[in-house]
Amino acid sequence: MVDYREILRLQSLGHNITQIAGSLRSSRNTVREVERLADEKGIRWPLGEGGTNPQVFSLLYPGRGGTANGLL
Repeated sequence: MVDYREILRLQSLGHNITQIAGSLRSSRNTVREVERLADEKGIRWPLGEGGTNPQVFSLLYPGRGGTANGLL
């Protein structure tokens, strides 16, 4: 399961893609894509009230519906 919140949090702390991917046991491509989509959509850490993983997934991937790896 991708931890979108943690990717954004670690990015805000200045960690690079390789460090984030290693920390979260995720691929660099996934981290890169999440960072790119968040940047395009203006999503920044801290997330505020609407910052659960399923909500971040919905913001990053509108129209995909369903669940974020079973999170919704």
